[in-house]
Amino acid sequence: MSGLIEHAERELRALPGKRDTTRTMLERDIVALVALFDAQRHSGASAAFVTRALEKLLRWKGLDPAHEAQAFGEHLILQAAVDSALIGRTTMACEALEEAAAWHDRQEKALSKQPPGGDREWRRNEHREQAELLRAAVVTRIPAVAPSPTGTDAGLEARDRT
Repeated sequence: MSGLIEHAERELRALPGKRDTTRTMLERDIVALVALFDAQRHSGASAAFVTRALEKLLRWKGLDPAHEAQAFGEHLILQAAVDSALIGRTTMACEALEEAAAWHDRQEKALSKQPPGGDREWRRNEHREQAELLRAAVVTRIPAVAPSPTGTDAGLEARDRT
């Protein structure tokens, strides 16, 4: 259970008054909403935007288009910067894995030119297997960037490296 859910439960239990069926149901509903918010993994700007907009909408108030667009736009810019950094790291990691696989290929090829005997075949197989494992790590669907918690296009989906 997350710290946010535990906090919500603790705060609701601390409220004075009788804990009848209605109150218990309301507390359960509030904790479920907190759990949904927590599961969406908001943080920083997105959490502030979502909680502010949700509070206004639940009170049947309108959203100020200029203010909300600015707040949402700031969140998108921040999210894009984070996404870009993560994609860059993932790209560098994939390049490093591919480089390591190529090294194993070269070692295997060099061993193939040596005279048979000793542990030559075992070493060739080891290099071949290592190269295959490294390439499998590159083409496996690894989420480079988690989908944006706001459900916008700012979060990028995992991409195959082929």
